[in-house]
Amino acid sequence: MFHLFSKDKPLLPSLSRIDLLVLTGGVAAFVALAASTVTKFSIWFDEAFGSFLIRSNFVDLTRYTASDVHPPLYYWLLKLWTMAFGNTELGIRSMSIFFGAVTVVFAFFLVLRLFGRRAAYVSLLFLVLSPMFIRYGQEARMYTLLTAIVVGATYMLVYATETKKRWAWVTYGVLVALGMLTQYFAALAWVAHWVWRFVTVRAPKEKFSRTIRKLVDKQWLIGYGTAILLFAFWMPFLVIQFLTIQGYGFWIKPVSATTVPDFLADFSLFSDAVSVKSWVALGFYFLIVVFVVLIVKVLRTLEGKQRDGYLLMISLVTVPMILLLLMSMPPLRSAFVDRYLLTSVVFLSLLIGATLVLSRRFVSAAITGAIGLVVIALFITGIINQATIGNYNRSSNQSNNVRQLVEAVRAKAPAGTPILASTPWIFYEAVIYTTPDSPIYFVNETTQYRYGSLTALAEDDTFKIKNVTEFGQQHPDLWVISNLHDTPPKPLRSTWQQKESVVINDDLTGKPLFQATHFSVE
Repeated sequence: MFHLFSKDKPLLPSLSRIDLLVLTGGVAAFVALAASTVTKFSIWFDEAFGSFLIRSNFVDLTRYTASDVHPPLYYWLLKLWTMAFGNTELGIRSMSIFFGAVTVVFAFFLVLRLFGRRAAYVSLLFLVLSPMFIRYGQEARMYTLLTAIVVGATYMLVYATETKKRWAWVTYGVLVALGMLTQYFAALAWVAHWVWRFVTVRAPKEKFSRTIRKLVDKQWLIGYGTAILLFAFWMPFLVIQFLTIQGYGFWIKPVSATTVPDFLADFSLFSDAVSVKSWVALGFYFLIVVFVVLIVKVLRTLEGKQRDGYLLMISLVTVPMILLLLMSMPPLRSAFVDRYLLTSVVFLSLLIGATLVLSRRFVSAAITGAIGLVVIALFITGIINQATIGNYNRSSNQSNNVRQLVEAVRAKAPAGTPILASTPWIFYEAVIYTTPDSPIYFVNETTQYRYGSLTALAEDDTFKIKNVTEFGQQHPDLWVISNLHDTPPKPLRSTWQQKESVVINDDLTGKPLFQATHFSVE
């Protein structure tokens, strides 16, 4: 048995009324910022894939997940969530807002335990204003579920290290396993934990072998033994998925000299580095230099548990980034995507807050306050950019406007007119908007089921047109929707006559992006 609040090193520190008000305000601010644009932008492919998978039962859902590139926990939870809140844009995205709020709560307790109330308050402010955290706090993907697990596991690691209680190490191990069942890049955080523990247990001039024995002690083995036992059933699927990605290629761009600056610009301004100009660029690079100096000086002034806690924050920011860069080098294929480092984004926000408070030992309040205001100004700029850009796909350099495309068709077509997607990719993005009066289909004969993400389509006949000729005889008028970057719209039969078209332009470039074409079947 254990107790949340006990006299002997309680799991959670007691909160004053002001603490509760600050924490509640922080959670409310994050929820408000994330919810303000949660349905502004159309579903894009990754979100749409999850929305389609959760139509299946849990057994098939797990099989389809195994054939893709991710573990299943997020999809299991999303299916349960949508049973209560619906499989809609708001329904599937609201779960991410919920786990983002959980992350905020866990982060507050972590900083409070490590550095005290003032640091917890300031760090909370920077976290809830983080543009990337807001952006991925409203996307129907596993990112905030992962941040909640990683921050919770980090808290349990600190508590288990302090108390050496077996149940705490077991709980830590359970969270490690849950992280791996959410997204494989959780391993980057666990390696950061290993690096931190190695640094903190190592004595000066100690032999490496002795440090390893201290690192991998009984409690550590209990924690990771628990994690391995819980994750073992999914290990074969992980190996198959990794070999598939590395063998057949992937869409991620190679790393370059701008990769890290782009990540930092995305973190603070929700932009790439080359787009940061003028005074904003000056403030951006000024802050990078200032915080590198402050972090080094703060680290030199800290001792004992506070120093260990500060090193833990630094490790969780830097180690995942370094590892992801190394994992993206030949002969491996690139894996560096900013959103894969959302846990580093969370800890970088917390590190900024803690650094400003701890640097008060050698820097005046006026200077730290001014630095904090510059950070807030950049973050507010990033929030505005996030609200403008939304889920713009930087890999394909295009907006996601399938919802607008479907709505444009429905404004012109009478009830009952079917909509055909020209590719499985645009079908995934469109099918969440299907209605009985305006059903959306994909064509079996034009779909090549080469990728694991299409396994669910191959086995599900609900939206599949198997015989185009017979379908055309039943529906003399239909619309075909296409992404102009992929496949221009064309009739599936030579006898089809084109009547009219609707074009949706890219939100940012203004160039034609999607097209819906009305065909009359003769």
